[in-house]
Order: sequence, then C-alpha cells, then structure tokens
Amino acid sequence: MKYQRFSDPDLLQLKELSETLDTITYPTIQFSKSNSYNPKTLDTLNLLCKHMGSKLDVRFFGHYGEIFDASVLKYLPDVESLLVDCLDNINNIDGIYGLTKLKKISFGVLNHEGHEFFEKLSSTELTSIRLGQTKKNQIDLRSLQRFKNLKEVGLSAQTKGITYLDKIPSLETLILSSIKNNTKLDFISRLPKLKRLEIILGGRKNINEVESSTLEHLKIVRVRGFDNLGTFSRFPQLESLCIEDQIRLKSISFSKSTVRDFSLYNCKKLEHLNGLKHLNKLTSFRVGGTALNLDKLENHEWPKSLRTLALYSNHSKNDDLRQNRLKAKGFKEFS
Repeated sequence: MKYQRFSDPDLLQLKELSETLDTITYPTIQFSKSNSYNPKTLDTLNLLCKHMGSKLDVRFFGHYGEIFDASVLKYLPDVESLLVDCLDNINNIDGIYGLTKLKKISFGVLNHEGHEFFEKLSSTELTSIRLGQTKKNQIDLRSLQRFKNLKEVGLSAQTKGITYLDKIPSLETLILSSIKNNTKLDFISRLPKLKRLEIILGGRKNINEVESSTLEHLKIVRVRGFDNLGTFSRFPQLESLCIEDQIRLKSISFSKSTVRDFSLYNCKKLEHLNGLKHLNKLTSFRVGGTALNLDKLENHEWPKSLRTLALYSNHSKNDDLRQNRLKAKGFKEFS
C-alpha cells in the first residue's frame, strides 16, 4: 500500500509496525489525543524515526477539548517529518523549535499568535514546509530564507512576507490555498526552479502576472472569480494542467501549449477548447461537468500519443456507453 495512516497506536502496536513500515511508501503514525501516547510509546516511535528518516510522518492533530503540549516532542529527537496540525491550541511550542533533525514540517494551530515561528526553528535543513491558517495569519514568511534546501512550500491564507519567497532559489513546489485576491503573485515569476504550482480556493480573476520557463505542473481549483487562463506561452515547459470548479471560466486556448496531461472538471460554463490541434504530444485527456460538445471531442482526431481519454456528461448511462466506445478505440479511462 502506498499511503497508510496508523492512528493512536499503543506500545505493542508500534513494535509490530517496526516490521512492516518499510513496505509502505508513505506511512504516517498519528495521535489525536494526549492519553494515546506516553514517554515509552514515544521512545519506541523515535527508534522508528531513526530508522525511517523523513520517509515516516509523525502527526499530532485533533486533541479536541484539550491543548496539545509540545514538550512531549523531547522524546522524539530523531523525528525528521513532523505534522502538528488541525489543532486549536498549543503549549510549550519550544518543543518544536528544539528539534534539530527536521526536514519536513506541517504546522497548523488555529489560535497560535506568534509571528516568529520559522525564525525560531533549530533545524535549517528543512526541504518541505506546510503552514496552515491561523486566526490572525501573522506568521512572518521572510525567515524562510534561512532554509537553503527548501523545495516545497504550502501556505493556507498566510501572506505576511510572501514576496520574500523569491529569495529561495531551491523552491520547486508552491501550493497556495485561500490567498486573498489583493495579494500579488508576480514574485512567482522570479522562482528559478519552480516546477509545480497549485492555487486552491481564495479569489482572483487570473494569474496573468505569473510566467515561468521551468513550470511543469499547474493546478487551479475553486478560485473565486477566476475567468481567464491567459496564454500558455508563459509556461513553455508545462506538461500537466488541472482545472477544477471554475464556474466563470468559459474557454481555454492551447496555442503554443506543450501540455501532455490535461484534466478539467466541474467548469459548467466552459464551452470552448481552442487550439486542441496544438496538443500533439497529449497522453491523457479527461473532462467532466462542462458545457463542451462531448460528441465532437469523442470524434476528434487525437494524436497517436494519447492513451487515456475520458469524457463525462454526469449522466451515468450515456457516460458508460461513451467510455465503452472509447475503449473499443483503444483508449483507457484511467492513467
């Protein structure tokens, strides 16, 4: 199994897990309440951290009706991937700051008010940072410059000092969630190694101020007011494009596009895909919940490179018949 989470394991279960974790690509051991762990449990978990390194995610979340006490992290000195998220409150946050081997961290504590979180972290070897929304969203992002090996940043509603992300030349993945429409995104164009950009929720009409000669994957999901993708000449290396839940988007033009993998879902007013003939290296094409003429797409002269073709009208009987016809032509429904 690729992804698997183990919730609130006791000491015996952790010892049993030590024999199977290596078979899971992305394992997570997580705790939802304070009475599900103790020093012995965490000491045993630390041995797994020492063995698995950043491959093992350790997560503390929930703790409903109580405050998460981060001082317990002293029992996990070897943890490299830590998720402290979906929490309302935290005490003794220095327990996070003191961890010296962290490579990945996810932090989301609603009532946390400090702004110096990244400045106080001991480890400077972080490669991945996820930062969740707080009530005041005042965590300062300028200190992210400290992490010279940082490849991935995910932000939810946090924008203080966001333009300083262009001071991180190693950044390859940027995920922006719930970012307000008055936040300028032109700094993204100054990221020299960016490969993946995801913009989720929040609001803005377009991202026309963004261009990147290195971007390979672009995903835009449920961005309020979004109605224009602009020209693809801004992304000469783009291979994967995913657009979901954009009710104002009416057309997409693929002129000068290098997209190979395209998916489009729940864009109910979208009725035009211009320049499909330019997608001569397309390998996967999936659309559903649009105003597109699916009969026309079914009979389109697709490039020989296309392997996956799925066209959905949200009428299950018609969709099944269509997919059977496409299957007879040699197309797969899923990649």
